[in-house]
Amino acid sequence: MRTHLLVAVAFLGLGLSAQKPAAKPAAKPAAAPQAMGPGTYATFDTSKGKFVVQLFPNDAPKSVANFVALAQGKKPYNDPSSGRISMAPLYNGLLFFRSVPGYMVQTGDPLNNGTGKLGYSLPIEKNNLHFDQPGRMALAQVQGDPSSRGPQVFFTLKAVPELDKQGFLIIGQVVQGLDIVQALSAGPRKGGQTDVPEYPNILNKVTITQK
Repeated sequence: MRTHLLVAVAFLGLGLSAQKPAAKPAAKPAAAPQAMGPGTYATFDTSKGKFVVQLFPNDAPKSVANFVALAQGKKPYNDPSSGRISMAPLYNGLLFFRSVPGYMVQTGDPLNNGTGKLGYSLPIEKNNLHFDQPGRMALAQVQGDPSSRGPQVFFTLKAVPELDKQGFLIIGQVVQGLDIVQALSAGPRKGGQTDVPEYPNILNKVTITQK
């Protein structure tokens, strides 16, 4: 039985289903590579190349701290693949198990299918950020249920204002390599599904830097 972490992305897929995605998405470019000023950054090393996200600890302090700790191997969690407590960097070697071309990509589940849980829930946070541009990084959740948030994150590839009404929490912004995120969303679909890639791309590792 699929759990809530899959439901969040099912919603994203449904949001796209009402629109026919263009062969070559014409999304507004996310502001040319921004200067890397002071801040907290996450570099995602993937099978298609690297992209960089500026994290927003002032807007989502607890959620960003959780993501950073998991990425650096500084927080224990229950690994659903082994049933044991682990301190290994969570995101290393995971798949972008869900994607919708030109719309979004998702990763962060140790089971690589949207059903994995780490044995704890995040404190509920809100902020005033909006899905008004490509490259937003947000936490996956059950539609309308912020208590279901965990380690899974997704990245948008266009403005998606309808997500503002669903309570998804934005925790970062892609500032370099949006073309890489676009490439991660491309490719054939599995079994005719719109949001499951036939050949999922790999997240090799996440590196956190402070400037």
